[in-house]
Amino acid sequence: METRYLQRTSGGSYLVSLPKEWVLKNGLEKGSTVGIVSPDMGILIVDPNPLGTREPRSIELELTQDVGRALMASYLSGYERIMIRGKKVITSSQKDKIKSSASRLAGLEIINETSDTVLLANLSVPVDLSAGDVMRRMHQIGDSMLLDAVESLVGGNEGLARNVIERDDALDRLYFLLIRLLKMAVGDQRSADKMGVLPTQCLDLRFAASMMEKIGDKSVEMCSLLLDRGVRIPRETSSLSLELSKIYGEATRALLEGDFGLSGKVIRNRSDITAAISSLAAESRSPSEDALGILDELADHIFDIADVVTEG
Repeated sequence: METRYLQRTSGGSYLVSLPKEWVLKNGLEKGSTVGIVSPDMGILIVDPNPLGTREPRSIELELTQDVGRALMASYLSGYERIMIRGKKVITSSQKDKIKSSASRLAGLEIINETSDTVLLANLSVPVDLSAGDVMRRMHQIGDSMLLDAVESLVGGNEGLARNVIERDDALDRLYFLLIRLLKMAVGDQRSADKMGVLPTQCLDLRFAASMMEKIGDKSVEMCSLLLDRGVRIPRETSSLSLELSKIYGEATRALLEGDFGLSGKVIRNRSDITAAISSLAAESRSPSEDALGILDELADHIFDIADVVTEG
């Protein structure tokens, strides 16, 4: 960390000089206006662009075998325009891979192509979205996946199981969008204000979002057991899934409202849910035990969401 001496003027105001490199990098000069924000913990943030006008961030990527990972990393880092350039003509299969990777990322679309380049742009306006709204939508999708995954295994409904698996793509898109939003909030106080979060909340929200994404993954795992191995589970699991759904909703509400009391109520259900799943597993045959084991892991992820809610 670089330190600066505080100076006092004859009028009683205090001055601190800004690093020359930072001033030049941000295109500032004598008379430029900067913004000053004090979010919390006594920290001051100097904003070189308080009016919010800025050029879209762009990056150029080389076409490699890992282009999908590079594309996702650039998206999550907040780049609005991503140029992928090949050393020679980009083949149809390579373009299909790029399109497939982009389809997992909300708002990212191909806007131009040449023989050796693909230009993608983020066409959504992420700072107009609330992080809480995205997480509520993630909860809605994940909750429906949980309930329908259990129903598909109870009734042997393969069509419903396939539908649950298809919904996982929508959940993943929201998850990656939220990670992008939270990264923007950490680095830009204006973005954080528009999203309704404090930078200090971003780590907890990111962890909770990863639990929501895993709840979807566990629902998919259960459905795959039905489709691949014909696994079924006891009918009594339906009532247990309704209880889990209720707890999942309360955990999400506790997180987004900062309700420490409600999170404690959620966590106190943990032993009862674990015991109920264990009881069903003890009465079931081996394939059903596998599915109930996955349901137990899913329940742990719900309780992990409540665990990150802190008091005060």
